[in-house]
Amino acid sequence: MNMKKWICLLCLCIPLEASAQPKKGFLSLLRNIERPNRLQQNLERTLVRTQFSTSREPHAISKFILSPTPAIPQRPVLQKELILSPAQEKDWLARYHQILADFDQFKKDSSPFLYYQSIPVEAREIPVQEKRFWLDKILPLYNQILALYLNTQKDASLKYALEYLRYGVWMVDPFLVPTLPTLTKPYITPFNLKDFLLYPQTSLPEPAVDLEDKHIVIINDDKSLLEHFEHLADIGVLFPGATLHTQGDAMQFLLWMQYAGVRPDVIFTDIQLGENNGYYVARRLRENGYSGGIIALTSYLETEKYARQLAQAGFDGLVSLDDRYYCKQPFFFRITQAAQVYLRRNKK
Repeated sequence: MNMKKWICLLCLCIPLEASAQPKKGFLSLLRNIERPNRLQQNLERTLVRTQFSTSREPHAISKFILSPTPAIPQRPVLQKELILSPAQEKDWLARYHQILADFDQFKKDSSPFLYYQSIPVEAREIPVQEKRFWLDKILPLYNQILALYLNTQKDASLKYALEYLRYGVWMVDPFLVPTLPTLTKPYITPFNLKDFLLYPQTSLPEPAVDLEDKHIVIINDDKSLLEHFEHLADIGVLFPGATLHTQGDAMQFLLWMQYAGVRPDVIFTDIQLGENNGYYVARRLRENGYSGGIIALTSYLETEKYARQLAQAGFDGLVSLDDRYYCKQPFFFRITQAAQVYLRRNKK
């Protein structure tokens, strides 16, 4: 009987002792248990790691993860300072749609993982190897999208993709978030000086094979030089098989483009054109939707800086009239080859 009394007395003392403990020490009692409650431990760890507060709703974050990407426009609005040639713009748009397609695929693959990681009671500790797996996917894609985004006027699809990927980094390794770049080099098609100078890379067939029935324009304010070009075309050594049109004034040429009913395949223009210049001609042509070739026919040196400046203004190539570049090759043959190279590259 004495033994039973002692056991009963001991059972009564245990809850009294626990109730006498201050409330702030309640979780410390749980931690002293040999096998703590795993759910409680997981919750505490997730709250600390993700820095959730009572004002932040995990379900709202989950809805962001599962929300659709904003509609992708066929032609995003580019920065006004970004001037691309038709070929460069075509390449930029192709890259834009490809990278967003890559993002949508990544989103499909990652949404379940990020959804559960955004809910404290469902989140888990991520092993180092798994962190590397996700970061190897997220970080390169983030930099590619950021580069495109800087070329646009706040494109909604790219902005959403950046927020999604940034949140993905936060879920995988929150300490890396402050290191994510907010500025990077905007994406522009790589510039190839050798291609811009329109030198033939391989031996070409007879020019007439590519120039037959084409319309080519030369704009130059030197009347005697235009007459010389017309004579060379008449005897069949300049642009054989093509029709040559010559113009001596920029404004007169732009009016001719509107009313002549001819759509030139290639336009050669001098840079200095009296009161106007070749840059003005190229800009007006591109603004009016001209997609053919615009080639600078100039006596300036063929430097990379000058070529880049022309490319940004909408030119597709540069041909210098300086004799040092021809290696004793007649300049009319050099110009003919330039038109031939451009048409072959653009399959026109």
